Amino acid sequence: MTIPASANEILLQAQTIAKLQGRQWDGQLEHILLFCIQYPTFFPKKAMVNLSDGLLPGSSVLQKYLTKYLSDYYREREGTIALKESATRPDLAVDTVLSAFAQADAATLTLMSIYHRQSMAAENLIGKLLERYIASAVEPLGWIWCCGETVWSVDFLRPNNANYHLLQIKNRTNSENSSSAAIRMNRSLNIQVWLARNAADNQFVRW
Repeated sequence: MTIPASANEILLQAQTIAKLQGRQWDGQLEHILLFCIQYPTFFPKKAMVNLSDGLLPGSSVLQKYLTKYLSDYYREREGTIALKESATRPDLAVDTVLSAFAQADAATLTLMSIYHRQSMAAENLIGKLLERYIASAVEPLGWIWCCGETVWSVDFLRPNNANYHLLQIKNRTNSENSSSAAIRMNRSLNIQVWLARNAADNQFVRW
């Protein structure tokens, strides 16, 4: 693959930032960046970074963007995950409804609230655990895990000469709403979607 001069400049800037962050440069990350440079609409938005001026090599916008981009990638790639309780305070109206319609007493309501929040926290981890498991299985086959939200609407990609295979993972059949599906369908490349579980019958779908 011939790399345009601007792509080389962006890669060099990214490698410099990774070094400043104390990270060892990752060849898979290089593939991800090269893909996004080739197809810029797949660069995801990053908080506090305005992309309206474009990602020009050497610019302060690109410097800020790549700093966040690399930080997100390495944190997800190297980090550990743990069950974290939601920071959102429980809605007291839920207790009122459960008390009225399920005849739950105060002690039961307290336990239900605890278990419900733990269940929500566990559900939030399923996607991360699934991606990590899939990565362990498919990376030896040439797939690249696009962790840390490095490619918009894509969880895994696989270079195939000048082309790419793109894959998005969804935990269940009803976890993609119509607006996100429309965005995915309007991307410049086809993104294959794997829906891991059928929400209607709880059966797992082989891929």
